[in-house]
Amino acid sequence: MRIRAKTWLLLGGLLSMIGAPGCDPATAVALPALIITNTWDVEGQANRSFSFESQNDGEESGTFIGTESEDFEEIHTLTGSWGEGELRFQTDGGTVYTGTFHDLPSRLVVASSFETLVLNRQNPDG
Repeated sequence: MRIRAKTWLLLGGLLSMIGAPGCDPATAVALPALIITNTWDVEGQANRSFSFESQNDGEESGTFIGTESEDFEEIHTLTGSWGEGELRFQTDGGTVYTGTFHDLPSRLVVASSFETLVLNRQNPDG
């Protein structure tokens, strides 16, 4: 009988460790969500913008499509994704941009192999 009780105690202890690994709310890391659907102006370049559209707005990860425009003319289409606070997209011209974001941004900083851009959300309150 003692062996059976010890076995159940051991099994219960193991299950409690497996069932809640790292679930302490005080130490949990909140992953940032992103609402990306909008037109984003390129800071310092009044004639250049990026437009993104996603079905995953408000989620911690997702995918999007979009366009890069200069002088209100589409110059590139693009596809991208985000997750774990990182953003990545590639234009049909082959340029890859990456960046990070925090706290539902209205400003993104992205970089390619030849430029760094600051993207500002149009109408961040609307």
